[in-house]
Amino acid sequence: MKISTKLIVSHVITAGLAVVVTLQLVEQDKPNDAFGSNDSRALEQTKEDSIVPENSMRNGDGGGALAVENKFDLSRMSGVDADAALVHLYENLDPTNLAEGLAYVESIENPANQKLAVRYLVSAWAKFDPLSALEYALQERWGRDAIPIAATALETWSEAESYKAIAWLENSGLDDSRYMLRASIVSGMVKDRPLEAEAYIISQDVPAGIMVAQVAGQYLRESPEVMENWIDSISDDEFRGAAVIAASRMWANMDLDGAVDWATRRADSPYGESALREVSKSLARNDPEAAANWIDGIGKPDLVMDVLPEVLNAWIGQDEEAAMSWIDKHYQGEDRGLVLNRTEEQSEQP
Repeated sequence: MKISTKLIVSHVITAGLAVVVTLQLVEQDKPNDAFGSNDSRALEQTKEDSIVPENSMRNGDGGGALAVENKFDLSRMSGVDADAALVHLYENLDPTNLAEGLAYVESIENPANQKLAVRYLVSAWAKFDPLSALEYALQERWGRDAIPIAATALETWSEAESYKAIAWLENSGLDDSRYMLRASIVSGMVKDRPLEAEAYIISQDVPAGIMVAQVAGQYLRESPEVMENWIDSISDDEFRGAAVIAASRMWANMDLDGAVDWATRRADSPYGESALREVSKSLARNDPEAAANWIDGIGKPDLVMDVLPEVLNAWIGQDEEAAMSWIDKHYQGEDRGLVLNRTEEQSEQP
């Protein structure tokens, strides 16, 4: 059930948000208390194991002139676009040609293109020397892009040695950027160890947010059935709530009809209201009348009154006359008054 295709371009451009999933939990030789701990032992071992080539150019000084036959300088080759050159860099960088890769990146004159290339570079570099890759990524010259670049390297490191990556982050002093970097660790772990990624998220005293979305997205890409089974298996209420919201939004963007069917079938589940709410928002953006008819037809009055007003409020913002006509057609008397009151309450919320 493991997806073998590696989404290299997405993996790097999103700085730690593209992931591939397998349901097999792969055990690592790591301390049991690695999550969130200041495990200096793991960090020191990483330093000892780190490969630091003599020509690693840690200070970004260019390491000499660019060789004419630099294997990474594909810009001179006809028919090779920029994306292909960057993927080539990611796939072929190793300790023996690191200097060439660095020289190629240093030679790129356009700042935006260079920073994009740096993400590919450090992502590949982190496979064999994560500490040097992170040091290069965190240079001041990259400005506000330094943390996203570092996140790319940290994701790669977490694929193989998440406990060492966690130890590095906890000792890094990068408190202001810790959330983004934690998310990159989750992105690395979830590819082969989704259960470990879940445990790490729950262990962190921060909003789950995008970290849960990463896990949900990978289960959904595996298959909707796998995603459903995963949500049903979550025992932590807060984590499950975040997972439902994330999965609903992603599924609606990928396959709106499938998401509508899923939310309808699970209306009676503990997370039914959240699923209906999130999917109906997506449907209402394109077809508010269809969204209103769908929610109204759920057949559960309390649930309908909780979700329908949000749909109607969005519809009124698009076409008030059509929305009021729909309300008049479907609701009379006290029920009409209740729907209007609930809808007005929605309009007053920020």
